Amino acid sequence: SDSNISGNIHVLYSSSINCCAVNVCPPFPKKKVLVVCVICLSLPSLSSITTFSLVSTQLHRDFFKTQQFAMTGLGIWSAGNLIASPIFSGKIFQDDPTMTTQDYFHRMNFNWNVVNGAIAGLGYWSVCRRKKKSWNLTNLEKDKKKLTTSLCVNMGLDVAYIFSGILLNRAGQNASSDENLKIGYGNSLILQGGFLLAFDIVFLRKVLQSRKSLNDN
Repeated sequence: SDSNISGNIHVLYSSSINCCAVNVCPPFPKKKVLVVCVICLSLPSLSSITTFSLVSTQLHRDFFKTQQFAMTGLGIWSAGNLIASPIFSGKIFQDDPTMTTQDYFHRMNFNWNVVNGAIAGLGYWSVCRRKKKSWNLTNLEKDKKKLTTSLCVNMGLDVAYIFSGILLNRAGQNASSDENLKIGYGNSLILQGGFLLAFDIVFLRKVLQSRKSLNDN
């Protein structure tokens, strides 16, 4: 009958709709939803960790590069004095009673920078060795504090060298003997102390800048 035919058509139509709904929009597994949510939530943290790691590595590199640059600068100053002193005075290796103030000046410069050269060489080697060791930000901050303290002590010594040179120079001007030696050595102490003071100030400033960057991160 017509009613039976209509009923059958309605059943077939409903069944086809249900099948399409099942095939086109299957239920999404709960586990997959959870995994996707976890990944999405983790992305900002992973990005922050990666950025922090890169910044930390850069701070470590800059810290040791600053020290290497400083030791290189000290080595250049030392080499310049060791080369120039014998050129400007041919008596620095002699005990000649005719030595002038300038001869004693260059002798002290030479002797002083033998020590400076050794410090620069050993310092550069030590920096390269420590640079390769395992590290973390805590140890890096401790090393920077130690270096800062050491530079502050050195600056105090530099000022002492300058004042010692001034006193020795004045003593030579009022002395009846060895006046050339005292004046020459005094002038050398003023020069070398002045250079070291400027050197340590620049070095300390670079270290403090890197410490500020570390604290900001």
